[in-house]
Amino acid sequence: MSRRLCFLLVFLLISGCHSPEYMSRKPGDQLLVLNMFSEPPTLDPGKASDATSVMILHMLFEGLTRIEDSGTPEPAIAESIDISEDGRTYTFHLRDSMWSDGAHVTAHDFEFAWKRVLSPTFPSDFAYQLYVIKNGQAAKEGKIPLEEVGVRAEDAQTLIVELEQPTPYFLETLVLPCYLPVPQHIVVSDPSWAFEAGPQYVSNGPFTLDRWTHHSEIKVLRNPLYWDAKEVRLNAIVLLMVEDVNTELNLFEDGAIDWAGKPVSMGLPTDALTALKRSGRLEESSMAATYFYLINTTKPPFNNSKLRRALAYAIDRQVIIDNIVQGGEEVATGLVPPSISGRKEVYVEDHNVKEAKRLFKEALSELGMRRNELPSISLIYNTSEGHHKIAQAVQQQWYDVLGVRVELQNLEWKVYLDKVQHKNYDIARMSWIASFNDPITFLDMFKHEDDSINMTGWYHPSYTRLLEQSIRNSDPVARLQQLADAEKLLMQEMPVIPIYHLTNSYMHNPKLKGVYLSPIGYIDFKRAYFEEDSE
Repeated sequence: MSRRLCFLLVFLLISGCHSPEYMSRKPGDQLLVLNMFSEPPTLDPGKASDATSVMILHMLFEGLTRIEDSGTPEPAIAESIDISEDGRTYTFHLRDSMWSDGAHVTAHDFEFAWKRVLSPTFPSDFAYQLYVIKNGQAAKEGKIPLEEVGVRAEDAQTLIVELEQPTPYFLETLVLPCYLPVPQHIVVSDPSWAFEAGPQYVSNGPFTLDRWTHHSEIKVLRNPLYWDAKEVRLNAIVLLMVEDVNTELNLFEDGAIDWAGKPVSMGLPTDALTALKRSGRLEESSMAATYFYLINTTKPPFNNSKLRRALAYAIDRQVIIDNIVQGGEEVATGLVPPSISGRKEVYVEDHNVKEAKRLFKEALSELGMRRNELPSISLIYNTSEGHHKIAQAVQQQWYDVLGVRVELQNLEWKVYLDKVQHKNYDIARMSWIASFNDPITFLDMFKHEDDSINMTGWYHPSYTRLLEQSIRNSDPVARLQQLADAEKLLMQEMPVIPIYHLTNSYMHNPKLKGVYLSPIGYIDFKRAYFEEDSE
């Protein structure tokens, strides 16, 4: 069967057995086609925490600030921002903007959205990001009513926010999905408003949701009611859900999609990276992100820190980078990328076999076990050729160094997320991309054992205390040292095993211009467009 026929069959499958509208597109159509790899778990801003959902939500919604080409947060729905002298009170003056159904976006929508996330009954993995707001954490824990949270709409165009303490990165966090507004006039009457692409799905960003064919594709259209619509040149974006990196590369080579690789999808086929580099077509950019393994510390024998550390020291990260991922990645000797932390200290030594064996022996003694008495160990990961190859390599390394046998399990994204979030796993692969340029964006995940974002179940009072002290510290140098001390403690306890710091390796249509790819890995298609052929 010819490659072209295979390509056409894939298109028929992902488009419901009819010829897709974008098969014969031209640059003048301003139609962008991407492959986001998998179904987004949610398109409700208050519930989203995964990279796929977040990427689409940045197309559909806009918050008080937006990260522009400068790499810093700039006013968006907020036309201007006043900050009190003590850095604790922010007053946002909203510009005149509309929801996609023609209703006005108001400060009341923001207040409603944030308090919705902080409601004790609302499921949100990112709720902890709002704990910088006065009484935010206490409200989420049900200790005080939501009315006492430090956010209020003074009037339709004025939002006043009080913080627990000065937070230098607060304006950066406002681009996170949990801080995006939701249409109060829709959500109150229809709690299932975000489940489908119907008329009830109302947004306020550069694009609107046109269709959502589950497990197949999503299409968004240019939003004519967006306040900055003159800057949006794409007419539409189609996002496919092809869960195979080789098929994605073939679609790109055939001109069917305009971007192959990160950060839009899971990446390029590892076997193709060397040839793509030699051809000069592969592009690479920095990314403040870490690939790591989660360990379920609530489940014996993984409640033993020496066992966790033994597994960490046994891994040969450089071999994985050189022979599998091959994208210019850096060995992770800690969780936080050095580009954010400035760290030079090595917290985890790569492939220290002697130390791994010593720790493993001590762990078995503490557990009162022999090696052959260890329970069956499972390593789970979501569907991806790269994840599978890395897991195979780690499986072999753990057996070679420690004699530990590990069973591998590949799962569809939603099933995988459900298992991890409910701590129904032993070891699981994960990656985390910085939400903003500060170490706390990585470290906050493990601050509270009962936070849904802490999927390891690990907790240490000294760790939590260091993070809380850093929040109150107005000395930036001393604050960074407290965060470094917290990371060091995390790596001594090892509820997560860092493997490497990611880079973006990708190819894109040379006619595609105006895409903003930030140093921390944030991608924005607001100003993207196709350059038309000159006459």
